[in-house]
Amino acid sequence: MQPENFNVASLVAQRIAPPFTESEAKNAVYTKLNDLDIPFYAIDHPPVHGADCVENYVPVDEHTVVVKNLYLRNDTGTKSWLVTECYHKHADLINLRAFLGSSRLGFCSPERLWKGLGIRPGSVSPLCCMNDTEGKIPLILDADLATYAYICMHPNDNTGSVYLKYEDLLKFARATGHEPVFYRV
Repeated sequence: MQPENFNVASLVAQRIAPPFTESEAKNAVYTKLNDLDIPFYAIDHPPVHGADCVENYVPVDEHTVVVKNLYLRNDTGTKSWLVTECYHKHADLINLRAFLGSSRLGFCSPERLWKGLGIRPGSVSPLCCMNDTEGKIPLILDADLATYAYICMHPNDNTGSVYLKYEDLLKFARATGHEPVFYRV
């Protein structure tokens, strides 16, 4: 349900401290964002499993987009990618595999997700790049994210969402050793 007069820019600019949480994953993200001097706004909500459920819990305005994230691997399992796109788009794996130069793409197992990004299924976001300290997993971003001022995603835990500026998402990715690759979905 959308609150009346919801304005992400105003909330992010206020730099409201996030609520105390028992989630180590959320706290690690909030700490990293603060260390990088990235303003953000965080909310808690019931566990969300899939971007289609997000509208029930995550308010947005016309300048904000919620993202969905795919952790994909090639057919031999030798290469993985983190793909982030606007949640309302259909993931076109056929064109994406051509873009990535892979004959086939599949979704990574929960074990591979944990090993590569230190995250559980349902909590993936570009913010989990901070857990890939060797920078092995490329971050593929939907080029249309740039048309929104603010991006909303999980803070590595599906019981919350965090809003930050698009430019600050890029700053975060680069600070964690991940130069985003842009793809038109």
